[in-house]
Amino acid sequence: MVLLALLAVAAILLIGWPLLHAGSADDVVPPPSAAADELVHLREERDQALEALRDLELDRRTGKIADEDFAVLDAELRSRAAAAIEELEGRE
Repeated sequence: MVLLALLAVAAILLIGWPLLHAGSADDVVPPPSAAADELVHLREERDQALEALRDLELDRRTGKIADEDFAVLDAELRSRAAAAIEELEGRE
């Protein structure tokens, strides 16, 4: 019975320690820099353009979009994706 009580107290202390422990400056995650935000934006732009290209190709295969419209949209999306990729490669 004493062992069970000691285990319960140890569990409570182990779980409650982070709540009782005062945080320090090392525990705080610094906000991302402007350069990191720009990299995230470029990666999102690249990913969105590539996903739109996949969707566009699927629409062309299923006949939802005409070949003429596909050519125009495909060129625009490829240009967006290429610009984002080139910018990312220049920064990484």
